[in-house]
Formats: sequence, C-alpha cells, structure tokens
Amino acid sequence: MTAQPPRPTAGKQPIAQEPAAQHRHALPEGFVLEGYRIEGLLGAGGFGLTYRAREIELGRLVAIKEYLPNGIAGRETGQSAIHVISDAAQADYDYGLGRFRDEAQTLVAFRHPNIVTVLRFFQANATAYLVMDYVEGESLEAILTREGPMPEERLRALLGPLLDGLQNVHDAGFLHRDIKPDNIFVRASGAPMLIDFGSARQALCGASLGMTAIVSGGYAPIEQYTTHGKQGPWSDIYGLGATLYQAVTGHPPPEAIARIDADTYILAGAAVRRAYSGGLLAAIDAALAMKHENRPQLVSEFRDILGGGLAKDGPAPRRKAGPNAPQGALSAGMTIFAAGTDTKAVPAPGRRSMRIPALVSLIALGLVAIAWPSGVLKSVVEGNDRTVCLDLKTSGPDRAIAACVAAIASGQHDGDGLAALHLAQGLAHVQRKEHEAAVAALSQALALNDGDKRAYFYRARARHALRAWAPALSDYARAIALDGNYADAYERRGKLHFDTRQYDKAVADLTRAIDARPTPEAHYHRGQSYLVQRDYIAAFTDFDRAVDLAPQTGAFHRMRGVAHEFLGRPAQAIADYRTALAKDPRDREARDRLNRLGVKP
Repeated sequence: MTAQPPRPTAGKQPIAQEPAAQHRHALPEGFVLEGYRIEGLLGAGGFGLTYRAREIELGRLVAIKEYLPNGIAGRETGQSAIHVISDAAQADYDYGLGRFRDEAQTLVAFRHPNIVTVLRFFQANATAYLVMDYVEGESLEAILTREGPMPEERLRALLGPLLDGLQNVHDAGFLHRDIKPDNIFVRASGAPMLIDFGSARQALCGASLGMTAIVSGGYAPIEQYTTHGKQGPWSDIYGLGATLYQAVTGHPPPEAIARIDADTYILAGAAVRRAYSGGLLAAIDAALAMKHENRPQLVSEFRDILGGGLAKDGPAPRRKAGPNAPQGALSAGMTIFAAGTDTKAVPAPGRRSMRIPALVSLIALGLVAIAWPSGVLKSVVEGNDRTVCLDLKTSGPDRAIAACVAAIASGQHDGDGLAALHLAQGLAHVQRKEHEAAVAALSQALALNDGDKRAYFYRARARHALRAWAPALSDYARAIALDGNYADAYERRGKLHFDTRQYDKAVADLTRAIDARPTPEAHYHRGQSYLVQRDYIAAFTDFDRAVDLAPQTGAFHRMRGVAHEFLGRPAQAIADYRTALAKDPRDREARDRLNRLGVKP
C-alpha cells in the first residue's frame, strides 16, 4: 500500500488559490478529504457543491456532495472550513445541516437502479458530505437544453424506470420534494436516475431565506411555498408533470405561485406542435393541477392516466372541469383550438403557419370589448389594426393592445405575420407591466415563430418580474442561444442570478454584457454581486463606473458610498451618501447610513 498524505484537520488545512474556472467556494483539485482526493467540480446549486473525487485506497471514482447553502455560508480564500455569514443565519444553517443528514439516512436505505446510491456520510470542514456512486452521463436538463422537445418513444423509455424508482421512494414513506430535469440524471446507457433529494431545501423553506429563492420555480407545487402546505406523493407527481411538460413543449409551466390569481397555464395538448399521445398529455395536465386533491394521488394513478401503465394507444381519460381548470382568455382559446382540431393532423416540419378558429376570434373580440373603453375599440376597428398594433411607439400600449387583438381576431394573418402581432401585443403588455398577459401573448408568438430572440427575451423579463425564476432563466438562455452577443439578455440574466443568490453566475453574465455594451445598470448589478462576495475593490470599481455613466442616479452614488465604507474611507462614503440624498431625497438607506456614521443628512 502506498503512503497516504497527512489527514487534514477540519477547518485548519490551508488550501491553494482556486483556479479561475472553479466555483469561488469550491475545494481545489488535489485536496484530500477523509480519504478522497478531489479531482474537479461537477456542479453547483443553491444548496451545495458536487465534486468528482477518487477514493485513495480503492482507486474508485465517486461523487461527493458538500452542504454549502448559497447566501448563508461560504469559504474564505485559503481556508477549507465553511463559515456562516452571520449569527442570524447560524440557526438556519444548522437546521438545514440536520436535514442534509436526514437525506443521507434516507438514501442509504434505498438500493434501486433508478435512485442515486449513497455510500457514506461524514462531517468535516464545519459542514457535511454525501459520498455517492460516480456515474457517467448527463442531466435531463442538459439534454433538453441541447436537443429541445423529446420524442415520445424516448420520453416513455425514461418515464417507466423513473416511475418505478419514485414508487419505491413513496412506498418507503419518503418524498423526493425536488423533481425537475436537473435532478434526473441519464446514464450513458440511457437509464435514468433520481438524484438530489430535497431534504435540506425543504428545511430551509421555513427559514429566513425568501421562499421563491428556495423552491424550484415552475416545478414546485403550491404546497411547497409554505411550511403548512399538505405534501405527499401528489407533490412529487406535480414536479414530474412539470418536467414532462418541459420535455414536450420546450419550456417549464408557469410558476405555481403565479397561477393563483390568473392561471396562465396552457394545456399540454394545446401547447405542443408535435404528435404526442392523448394519454401522455392528459397525464401531464392532471399532474399540474393547482389543488393537490385534483392531481393523481399515487404513482399508480398517474400510470393509469397514461394508459395501461405506459401504453401509448387509447383515448385520453376525461377530466372533469372544476375550480382548478386553467382560467383566462388564452387558456380558453387554446382549449377550444385543441378540441376543434383533428389530433391526427400533424403540421409539416418547419411549417409555422396557423389559423385561429373563428370561435377563438369572437372570444378575443368579446374580451377586448370588456377590457377597453368602447371609444378606444371603435377607433381601432375603424383604422388599420395591423399598423396600429405594430407601431407601438406611436400608438401607445393601450391602443396597440386593442389593435393587436382585433387584427389577430380578424383571421387575415398567419405564419410570421401573425407571430409579429402576438409579439407586439406582448411588448405592449410589458410596457403596462401586465406580466401574466405578456407571457401569454409572447407564448403565442413563439408557438408560431420559435426563432425570435425578442419574444424569448421579453417573455423572460415578464417571468422574471413574476419571480418565475426557472422559466425566465430558460427563456434568457434561448435568447442568448439565438444571439451569442445579446447584451440585454446577458445583463437581465445576470440580474436574475443575483436575485436568486447565484453571485458567480451573475458576475459572469454581467461581464459578458459589459464587454458587449457597457451600461450603468450592468456595472451597478455586477458591483452588488462583488459586494456580497466581499470583493470590495471590484465592487467600488463597478459602482464608480456606474456613477461616471449616469451621475444623475442617486442609487449609484449611494452604493459607491457603501463600497467606500467597507474600504475604510468614511469621508468619501459620507460625500456619496449626501450626493445620493441630493439626487433623491426619498433615499432612506442613504439617510440611515449617514445617521449610523453620526452625520446629519
């Protein structure tokens, strides 16, 4: 046996500066941890890091998951031990750590080919670790991002084993609590595996972190947004349904919390433009019911809706309408369209032309008459609807929306021309800050023309405003895929990463945005990210640049003052706080900071 390196002492072992490509809190390659040598970082999420490592004695590859909740704890450069960012966060950190241990105990009990295998649990570096089998493959999220909607035959080949694994979990009295494409790992052989159970995530849902930063937006059912929600197998079934929805449509469903007041969910059967069986689409819609009692309660019930436990043939089961049925003009129109179309007719590949049925047109006109004053509607109908709709700058959002709906309802436009009308309507709703309506209109535009980067970008902005993080992130990614130099998309996605406490990703995106087209807002948001990461010099540099680009904005002066204060320059900080107040007398934070420094505003 070869001699082993000295065993590290938790919290005391110095480590080398991490490479630039590494996560800033990750242990570096070569670090020895309880008999395992770190070989690289596999992934980083909101609740921890996952490393590829090699067991020194046996030489086998393993995956090691480290508990490191973003926004609560971090690792100083040159240290291996985790530190909690504040005394107030310590209780949250400890509670999540306990649930992380519970996750280990849960997973050790399972030996199923479609559930991740945990080999060992240990504590070190003031945190805890799960050692798991290392398996070659990639996440379902990576596959869907690269390839888009998945053919049903391949999807069912994954779904059968996943349902077997999930049934095993439920039969043992446990829940997964975080089913989404990122947590379904597809081996190189094609076999799927459930990973990353949500014990720590659910534990922190009751802590001081914002709820929307904890749940997986788009995949989490409404009951997971509160500590008092009734969770059960139906909660996992919702996550599975949302995953399947993304697999057939190319994007997740709306975030559950955004569906409470105005449900913008489009039925799976109406949203897809390719052939899927009625059983599969009905199962997806059933799984995504808002009220848990309206969903399949067990995996076996979900299988029944699929038809013969994954049989592809046979009609879709009928679902009774109720208070949980999708509401709103878009859902109603799309449902009628789906019902009035021959399900056997499949559009020719690449064809984007679609006629809206007359009944939907009449519904749309009726809704316009309700939503807009008769004088506005009359002037629109009498004018050139298409011109008024597309000329948003001249028409204004109110008149443009009415014109767009009338032009769409006329049935005189199809293909890219119809898509342009929906896009213009969506942009007008964005201007009015009617985010749900914007998502609905822009989704219609993308159903007709899925190559328009503006539609993805503005739908992402609307979803971002609704705090539907995952769908917004997906839309920003699609906009960037269509234009690799889309500065606005990088900037907005960077802000989303900041809002969800993924500060390294925020810095990376905002840097891309600044490289392409520097704006004061991009420097401001990158400065905020650096500030949270305690890189005060970099933060000051960005805030200073934001002030140079937009000296009239008080918030930029205030944040530069904050950076001055952290750098031990109180006189400069006071000057900036006073300037911020002069620019905006309502800036309470600038006033409070001056008071804390013992200076009168």
